[in-house]
Amino acid sequence: MLKKLGLHLEMIGQPGPRGRQTRVYQVVGHEDGREAVFAAWLARDAARFAEVYLLDTVNSDRNNKGDSFLLTPSDSLDAWFTPDCLTDVQGMVATAQDDPAMLSEVLKLVPEAVLKHLGLVA
Repeated sequence: MLKKLGLHLEMIGQPGPRGRQTRVYQVVGHEDGREAVFAAWLARDAARFAEVYLLDTVNSDRNNKGDSFLLTPSDSLDAWFTPDCLTDVQGMVATAQDDPAMLSEVLKLVPEAVLKHLGLVA
């Protein structure tokens, strides 16, 4: 099964007294850039989540519909300052900290007043 995933086991040691040694193995993968691909997918998905979920939250509060998927900004900032929305914004910003492009996309979607309230911008 490991071979199908492009992985293999490598023995890294045999600790213990002679005759009672236990072999210790480590899973080793190929450096083929998979991590970069998965990071890009994660960034793309997070940006889509931010666009759809946050704007939907704002618009559903404005329209009193839980199933609204309008992608237009709210006329009022009140919906952005709900505890759930503020928690979501903080979570997405924390997730995007390691990826400047994703962080930039998230910050573009959130009103500056909200970012200031959370202490994310000066």
